[in-house]
Amino acid sequence: MNSRLQNWNRFTAACISLVLLILALNPFKFHWFVAVHGWSFDFWAVDFFQNVFLFFPLGVVLRHSFQFPQIVIVLYGALLSSAIEIAQLSIIERSSNFYDILANACGTLCGSLFYQYAVSEKQPGSIGISLAFMLMPLCWVTAMRSATQDISAWLVMPPAIAGIVAFEMSLSANRLKLVALTIWLIFALIPLINITPIAGIATFIIVPAIVWILPYFSISKPSFILGLLGIGIFLILTVNIIWYVNKSSVSWTVSAHLHWIETLMSGICLAAGRAWAKSSDRAENNYRAL
Repeated sequence: MNSRLQNWNRFTAACISLVLLILALNPFKFHWFVAVHGWSFDFWAVDFFQNVFLFFPLGVVLRHSFQFPQIVIVLYGALLSSAIEIAQLSIIERSSNFYDILANACGTLCGSLFYQYAVSEKQPGSIGISLAFMLMPLCWVTAMRSATQDISAWLVMPPAIAGIVAFEMSLSANRLKLVALTIWLIFALIPLINITPIAGIATFIIVPAIVWILPYFSISKPSFILGLLGIGIFLILTVNIIWYVNKSSVSWTVSAHLHWIETLMSGICLAAGRAWAKSSDRAENNYRAL
């Protein structure tokens, strides 16, 4: 892997870590709870699996970017989670739970194992896989924000299509390819299906259909992905600007944190997508030159 690609993979790993930190430290109400001062040992199955789910992309990207042993990846996930839980001690609306650290470490391990056994790359070290798993948390935040804005649920479509196409391009045609793509799609869209079932199910059908149809058109997939991300960030910015302009006169209850986090994440993903598209075009040109 050349140094440019390696630096971009490190950048995506750092971005996912930052996104997890921001999401965890902001007072989102994933479910109703009473904040507990100090550490707690309460176990909720739903909360545990949500935390496993949350750290899954981090495990994939760490394994992809650095090829760390499993124990190092689990340790990183546990340390990042511990830092988050300790920081939450100073936030009134958040609780710190030892089971969250265990769940986050398990999620990081699950992501790493998924990469090891279900992902076989065409181009080892390419940015495509990192980009795909950066887009997964963006799909989550957009889905969460659409809880009281049904029309906004459809804004998940551009990053979902971009993510699955980038992931598909990075995989070899092996028997686990369909399994890997299905798992990515399920993880990316579960929050949307839970919050807005019609949009979630429609997206779950439309996204694979587009992946299947694309090869029949003479179109550059990197350019297609970059165009989607550009459209996506434009729509997200438009919706969020409208919300900020009208927030004093509307009855929306979605936390304002979701809007600025979504905007920040979409901008970072667009930058990573641009770098990936350029690297893909460069690799294709070098291949043709040979």
